[in-house]
Amino acid sequence: MLADQFLERWIIECINASTESEDVLKLVSQLILDAAREDVTPELMEEAAGRSLEKHIEAAIREAQEQGNLEI
Repeated sequence: MLADQFLERWIIECINASTESEDVLKLVSQLILDAAREDVTPELMEEAAGRSLEKHIEAAIREAQEQGNLEI
């Protein structure tokens, strides 16, 4: 599986409007563990993110929260 596909699928499955921004480090750790099970290295994940995984996950959380607020 390509790292970018894995990353996007993981975000869809693991991040939603109720995800807290304080959970970023925990989420990044879980992402790296889940990716390793699929033979995707942390370096490939960083490359797929185009920036640090922390910043990418933070942005995904903000986006999910914004979308959740729009649906109310």
